[in-house]
Amino acid sequence: FRSDKITVTVQNLAYPGAGAVISATIENKGTINAKLTGITPTDITGNSSAIVISGLDQYATGESIAAGSTCTVQFTVYWDPSVTTLTTSDSNFSFNLELQYEQDTTPVTVTNTHTNS
Repeated sequence: FRSDKITVTVQNLAYPGAGAVISATIENKGTINAKLTGITPTDITGNSSAIVISGLDQYATGESIAAGSTCTVQFTVYWDPSVTTLTTSDSNFSFNLELQYEQDTTPVTVTNTHTNS
């Protein structure tokens, strides 16, 4: 198991419902295939109760990233429309995304054969 981090900053979510779609490219710098097993938001700063991060659950299914290859993840960050007042006047948000991944252990199917000459 290994974990890496992406730091995300979203500036000026000016009103309830305002948001952004964010894309990030993950690179497998290893020599074996890796499996992305989850992405967890941490360390949310700003008005953390007003921010919604959606679309990360789709990456908990074990996306395989071949050795030396990349994978693009895309998610949405928005100001929760039901939160009409921020606890501070700052409409900037930042957070980390912890990437969890492990060695891809997809089994290989081998059929043994034997021939006589």
